[in-house]
Amino acid sequence: MLLEQRREYDLTRIPFNKSIRYKELCEALCIERQRGSKLQKQMNDLLKDFEIVKDGREYTIIKYYTEKDRLDKLYFDNIKSHVEMLICTLLTYPTITDSRKIDMSEFLEVLSIVNKDYNITKYGENKRYATELLDIDDISYTDIFFNETDTMFSRIIRDSLNELQDKKIIECDKYSVLVKKIFNEKGKWIDKEEYELLLDWERKAILTCQNEVLTDMGYTKESQIFADGDIAKKRYRDEVAKRLNCDYFHNRYKLIINTNHILEYTIKDPIERKKVEKACNKLVKKKVMESKQGKLKLLSDEYRQLYIDNFIDSSVDNNFRAKYKELQKLEEE
Repeated sequence: MLLEQRREYDLTRIPFNKSIRYKELCEALCIERQRGSKLQKQMNDLLKDFEIVKDGREYTIIKYYTEKDRLDKLYFDNIKSHVEMLICTLLTYPTITDSRKIDMSEFLEVLSIVNKDYNITKYGENKRYATELLDIDDISYTDIFFNETDTMFSRIIRDSLNELQDKKIIECDKYSVLVKKIFNEKGKWIDKEEYELLLDWERKAILTCQNEVLTDMGYTKESQIFADGDIAKKRYRDEVAKRLNCDYFHNRYKLIINTNHILEYTIKDPIERKKVEKACNKLVKKKVMESKQGKLKLLSDEYRQLYIDNFIDSSVDNNFRAKYKELQKLEEE
């Protein structure tokens, strides 16, 4: 749920930290005086924007809540509320456009859900390199961490996008992207080619392929394969990619943006945005540390904290990306 659009106040008129009567309060905030239930509703609304202390018939306005203050106050345990606001801000930066294409991995990084080393560590030999660099005994722990958290974070993004669609701020269209790796003469992966499946017949083709692979593997639903673990999931995705004549595939989102109203839900002050990003990352770290989701509960607190510190904490950049390249180069020599 997003924060409601807030009323604008002239803060220069407000006598902060001074005891005033209700009449003076209304004059300072430029609001009408109310009675009974309407007065109670008015005060509840004011308390969303201000910290106000009432002593008898006198009021003291302590502070005006920033956007981060409001998020902390109303949604401290709700990561989605942070993510929704950050998505809206992302979609208007640097300028507002009618539509935007974005991958899930880009969402995770630019919204400060993870740091710069998270996405690249999920793939290929980088999991093994990360396990060695962190001096962890078994790569299966690294597999568990990335598989479970990737599922968790993707769900947070999808739920947030659904909420924004429900509010008619965006319209979200998910489609598949086929990827072929490009290798140099030494067989080193140096680049990639992408093909977006945007036409109806192309989308039908990948659905048909996925359905046939499900049947051949003895399943009726994709969720059953994912529930069976990493080996089954990898086998399924590799077989689909093989039949589609690509190396792998992933989802991309095209977002149609309601440019008339999205600004109502954005963070305009860059300093406030940084504060909200920091708060969002803090909540994500807390959720991962306490989660009992799937196999994540098998990880010790020590290992969880180690992974969080190196791959989720957005204030940290150990540049594992460069270290992976160095390790790969040493193995090739």
